[in-house]
Amino acid sequence: DDCNGAIDDNPLQVGTACGVAIGECTKGTWTCSGGSLSCTGGKGPAAETCDNKDNDCNGMIDDNVPGLGGACGSSVGECKPGTQKCIGGSVVCSGSVAPAAEVCDGKDNDCDGTIDNNIPTSPCGSGVGTCKQGLTTCVLGALQCVGATGPTAELCDGLDNDCDGVVDNAPTDEGGLCGSKVGECVQGSEKCIGGKLQCVGGLGPKTEICDGKDNDCDGTPDNDIPGTGAAC
Repeated sequence: DDCNGAIDDNPLQVGTACGVAIGECTKGTWTCSGGSLSCTGGKGPAAETCDNKDNDCNGMIDDNVPGLGGACGSSVGECKPGTQKCIGGSVVCSGSVAPAAEVCDGKDNDCDGTIDNNIPTSPCGSGVGTCKQGLTTCVLGALQCVGATGPTAELCDGLDNDCDGVVDNAPTDEGGLCGSKVGECVQGSEKCIGGKLQCVGGLGPKTEICDGKDNDCDGTPDNDIPGTGAAC
């Protein structure tokens, strides 16, 4: 063009900056090759990806990332679906309810399609005395102690029925009246001794003697006195 005998020598644009320096783009320089100008040495726009960068060099970070906006997550059990969004350079399921640890509440918390499954058990109840421990088990949405034997009223039997760690303390079956109150007999009360009820504090029958009293407590005074009826 300048008629100096050389083609494309020192065009005005060659060596000047070209392109943009926005986002991930960098400027290059114009070069002349084959009768055409081309911008070389720079970095041009690329498809936007979710990486907290402005890949397409439009001045906005992570905008219009392809493939986002669809539904994500689960709708099984307590889970709720959300929408795929690019947040902080990462693709996240926004607005969803994710699976949680399963608890005994009549719901499918871990969203595996089964209610109240895989809930750990633990020992429950007492193992003292006649009591036996069971296992906490989820039954109809509530934890229950299954298989345990609980305390009962304390009895005089040599066992710790109420599971308080003491055998035969204040048994409920002692204290009743025992023995006879006929004649000279006096009733006592039942006491727990050595795991058995014994009649304590009363007066029992004695050999009948001639004293106008019912010593043997059979309801008749002075009957069947030994030694009577013989010649005298």
